Amino acid sequence: MHASSTPQRMAELLGTAGFEMEEDPGPAQLNARFFAGRRDGLQIAGGGSRYPSAVKRA
Repeated sequence: MHASSTPQRMAELLGTAGFEMEEDPGPAQLNARFFAGRRDGLQIAGGGSRYPSAVKRA
């Protein structure tokens, strides 16, 4: 993962823009949440994908 795209750096950038990181699940968490129990074994491949969500601070 490129140094500028680490979860910590993303949280810093969001904080500077007035947001707070709400969640930052990686592939293992996403597979458990959305693909658990599938009979076809479909999962998110690779280890570098992240899908953060953020909320605007009040």
